[in-house]
Amino acid sequence: MSNIFERATKQALRFTTAKGQISVEDVWKLNLKSIGSKLDLDTLARHYYKLLKEEESMSFVDTAKSDPCRTHNQLCFDIVKHIIDVKKAATEKAEKAQQTRVLKEKIKEAIQDKEDSSLKSLSVDELKKLLDDLK
Repeated sequence: MSNIFERATKQALRFTTAKGQISVEDVWKLNLKSIGSKLDLDTLARHYYKLLKEEESMSFVDTAKSDPCRTHNQLCFDIVKHIIDVKKAATEKAEKAQQTRVLKEKIKEAIQDKEDSSLKSLSVDELKKLLDDLK
C-alpha cells in the first residue's frame, strides 16, 4: 500500500463534514475530542467508519469490484485514524514527561529534607566546624 498522505495529496483529498469540506491539513488541527458542536477527530473517524460499514458488500460469491466511493472513504478513515494515533501518542508522551518532572521535583525535595535533617542532627560544635570550613 502506498503512503496514504501521498495518495491524499495527489488526489487533493477533502473530508466531508457537517460543516463542509476540509483538507488533510485541517484534520491535523482538530482535537481528539471536543465539547459541544465543534468537529473533532473522534466524530470524523466514526463518520467514515459508519460509511464504510454501510458500503460493505454482502455477497460471498460475487467478486468485489473496486468502488471509488469506498476507496475514497477508506483513505479518509485511514488518514483520520493515523492522525488520532499520532495525537494520542503525543498526549501520552507529554503526560509521562509531566509525571517524570513531578517525580523528579519530589525526589529533589526529599533530598533537601534529608540534607536539612542531617544538618539539624549535628551538634553545635559540629555545625560551627562545618561553617568554619566553608570560609
